[in-house]
Amino acid sequence: MMDAAPDTGVLDWAQRFSMADAARLVPMVANHRCGTNLFKTSAEQFRGVSATNEVFSPSPEASGEHGFGVFLEEVPDAATLAFSDPEATLRAYLAWLLARKPTDRIILDIKYGNLYRLGVTPGSVPVPNIAYILAEWRLPVIHMMRLSTLREAISILVAGQTGDFLQYSTEAKPNPVDATLYLDPQGVLDLARSLQKLHADFADVIQSLGVRHHRIFYEDLRAPVRKQSVMRALHAVGVYCEPPEQLEERIVSQRSVERVSNLPEIVDMVRRVAPDLAAM
Repeated sequence: MMDAAPDTGVLDWAQRFSMADAARLVPMVANHRCGTNLFKTSAEQFRGVSATNEVFSPSPEASGEHGFGVFLEEVPDAATLAFSDPEATLRAYLAWLLARKPTDRIILDIKYGNLYRLGVTPGSVPVPNIAYILAEWRLPVIHMMRLSTLREAISILVAGQTGDFLQYSTEAKPNPVDATLYLDPQGVLDLARSLQKLHADFADVIQSLGVRHHRIFYEDLRAPVRKQSVMRALHAVGVYCEPPEQLEERIVSQRSVERVSNLPEIVDMVRRVAPDLAAM
């Protein structure tokens, strides 16, 4: 583990970061409610693998103690250089992070919107600097999605109404599944269309940058082949770690769709108006 004096600046940290350090990182990019926590809690059961919170989130609660926001507070000139020298800032932050997480391989949880935390590249077709720099380093990416964008939209809206975003299996909190929540069908459809565009936009970014990536779906993690799906994703990005004999179920399914009282109305409308989004 690297030690640092309290006044170590961005350039000092950046000089500590090497491509060998970069090889320990596994960027995982997704939208919210696409199964990233389920993937992370599964992958962390493989020997030598750990995962971060949403490190580039501006929310301290979401980014956690190793988040980019904490780095900005602790490193004197980080906020000043974040946009003027994004690569040095990213190298510095990742060196700072690796000093605090000494496991062999680290999954970086990055949500679509947080890719813009260090601004965008100049030019007529700007892309997020974080995505561009990781591509320049030739880091393979895990891209998480849902097969059903309609279910994704419902999951987001249900979580927003209930405040139930994540529940671990060790928690005693009950998991009600009574169909008591009403969702505006047009609001669900509008959100599903926005999510469809978000996924497509990121797919275009990684294609334009030539990023080697492995796409995995939330539905694969709920199927009986979850262990094989996680192992296949890790192998695809060059992570070969000893798997557990059996994966523990550490995340409780919130069964969002079952909590919606007017689900048939929503599905019927989407099938009529946007049949390409109607898959459940």
